[in-house]
Amino acid sequence: MDENMVTPYLVEFYDESMNLIHHDQVEYEEFTNKFDYLSLVENDISVSYSEQVQKRCFVRVKNNLYDDLFIVTSVDSAEDGMMTVYFKSLIALLDISINFDTKTQGNASLEGEIADI
Repeated sequence: MDENMVTPYLVEFYDESMNLIHHDQVEYEEFTNKFDYLSLVENDISVSYSEQVQKRCFVRVKNNLYDDLFIVTSVDSAEDGMMTVYFKSLIALLDISINFDTKTQGNASLEGEIADI
């Protein structure tokens, strides 16, 4: 395989305990430029139906050039064996400002400061 060739996306769904509950393959053209992983904009994708995929499930989308995590916000099922899954970027949802007292730099760790929040 040509290493510059972009492969289809593997879409994996995990429950809240991170158990794999469903997966599907989505063609590159159907998914490209459809979402922004740095904003809270809700995005959607059509995959094969699974009743286990619900709100709050985690979604991992990956191919040979891309790998990212999302969280399901809602699911609509269709009659043709497919469902539309709506999701938001997990990175964007966890993006918060953290103020760090630079006077304690060298005396405390950033991880310790975060743990104390």
